[in-house]
Amino acid sequence: PDFGHSAGPPPHQPCCRCTSLVAANVASQAAELAALSASHERLLADNGVAAGVRSAVLVCLACDCPRPGEAGGGQPAQAESLSPNPRVLLTKRSTRLTSFSGQVSFPGGKSDPGADAGPVATALREAAEEIGLSPGLVRVLAVLPVMPLGRHLVTPVLAYLAPRLSRVRLAPNPDEVDELLTPLLRWALPDGGAPAAGRLEFRSRRVGRWLDCDIPVLSLRPGLAVFGFTCHLLVLAACICHRRYPLYPLEPFCHGLLLLGLLVGQGLLLPDPERLISRL
Repeated sequence: PDFGHSAGPPPHQPCCRCTSLVAANVASQAAELAALSASHERLLADNGVAAGVRSAVLVCLACDCPRPGEAGGGQPAQAESLSPNPRVLLTKRSTRLTSFSGQVSFPGGKSDPGADAGPVATALREAAEEIGLSPGLVRVLAVLPVMPLGRHLVTPVLAYLAPRLSRVRLAPNPDEVDELLTPLLRWALPDGGAPAAGRLEFRSRRVGRWLDCDIPVLSLRPGLAVFGFTCHLLVLAACICHRRYPLYPLEPFCHGLLLLGLLVGQGLLLPDPERLISRL
């Protein structure tokens, strides 16, 4: 299907060593991600929730590695550079917003059927509106499986910023964004080497009467943490891009996020949650 990719070099032509490594890791899981996307859509349809509000978020990676033509660009990777170390673009939502105010999130929002060709177009349009990110600077790596969030069915779009982060001027919309955040993606791995204030931890939570689960929480700094849907997606993106699954393999991880979203979603009434759990 046409997901509305931005113009420019295709995603299999990464711009630096870091994005080359990330792109290779994502490409090696492309078939599994595509199968999971189809599986999620079927499960949503079977449980009567496929008609939720369609939305998309942009999980955009960025780094300051040298690009081709720059000093150090295009040279063989040193041993210490053989592990990708990108940052990820997050926002601290404005405290003036009525929903999720003051929380950390990915750029994104509701699809506009009259303007958006698909989830990629939605994610790029919303990122342009929220943080002033030009769609032409973004290279799409993958469209991840849809995840429920309240009444929304959210499609995450995994991508990277083609230019060096330090050379891109972003302009957050003050009506929607209080702050632009760029933490290292590997912080979202349980052993990601984050500073003491940014360590990932898991907190036990009871979800309805069906299951107990460990909810990830990542503290970026004192008083500012990533949690809920955003943190789950951040952990998933880190596992995919680093190709490391210290907790669960890709398939049960994605199915677990789908199940959790359905069970805690506002207004999504499942006719038979036990049946859904057994199918996953």
